[in-house]
Amino acid sequence: AMFWLVYPAPSSERNSCVAVPVVRVWDVGQGLSVLVRHGREVLVYDTGPAVPDVFSAVESTLLPNLAAEGIKRIDTLVISHADSDHAGGISELSRNVSVGRVIAGEPAAVRQQVGELPVQACKQAEERLGGLVLEFWQGEGA
Repeated sequence: AMFWLVYPAPSSERNSCVAVPVVRVWDVGQGLSVLVRHGREVLVYDTGPAVPDVFSAVESTLLPNLAAEGIKRIDTLVISHADSDHAGGISELSRNVSVGRVIAGEPAAVRQQVGELPVQACKQAEERLGGLVLEFWQGEGA
């Protein structure tokens, strides 16, 4: 008799798994970036500033911390708005880490920075990240 054992194929984009939800807030110079994890799913909020040939929060803070966390894929990247102190490192991040989708307060401006990645407008709604429920809130006039 012959038996086959089937295992999921290892993926170069597979994140390490966390048993309990994790939230990390990183100082990125002018502002902050937030990581939310549940299971293997990852959300990152804002990438921080970048000044070409001078400083990149993605290079100095996000990429080293994502690697230390065992993160190879960001399922959802949320960008509050397209100013360089919040979205300065988007293209660098998406070149170095797989990104599933982008939610942005200014989707047209962010779309120009991320190439082929799907970008959707941030709207007041609930989003799910694994078993977590995240609420996006948009104030009046936003």
